[in-house]
Amino acid sequence: MTILAQTFTAECDSSSKQLTVLQAEQQRQRDAEAALLEEYQDQMESSEQQLLLSQGECNRLRLDLKQIKGDLDNTTNNKEILVATVGHLKIQLSTLQETHQNTLEQLGSVERERKSLRECMAADQKQVNEKIAELDAAKIVISDFQAKLEAQSEEST
Repeated sequence: MTILAQTFTAECDSSSKQLTVLQAEQQRQRDAEAALLEEYQDQMESSEQQLLLSQGECNRLRLDLKQIKGDLDNTTNNKEILVATVGHLKIQLSTLQETHQNTLEQLGSVERERKSLRECMAADQKQVNEKIAELDAAKIVISDFQAKLEAQSEEST
């Protein structure tokens, strides 16, 4: 073999080794890229799951917010009803107070009338008692007169 052939063979062997080294390096890069791609895909799947969870949580929070808004509306309506009811009760209380005052005044008037009637009844009873006493006295006078008449009538006979 000639030097040229030996040089060529040596260069071929060197190139073949370099090619093997380059192929190995290329395979390592492919493996690294595949690992990175797999890791990226895992991260994407994880991110998608987190996004879905976040969307679910967001939807739940929206529902909670709607419920709270409904509760707030109900509370506002209840407050308005209570304010109207309190106003109505105040009017009723005022009417009851006026009625109570009128009743007290009527009761005072009735008490005055009762007192006046008692006084009148006492005066009438006094007059009745006086008339009874007069009638009793008149009975005695009549009895005495009858007794005298009977006595005179017996004497004349």
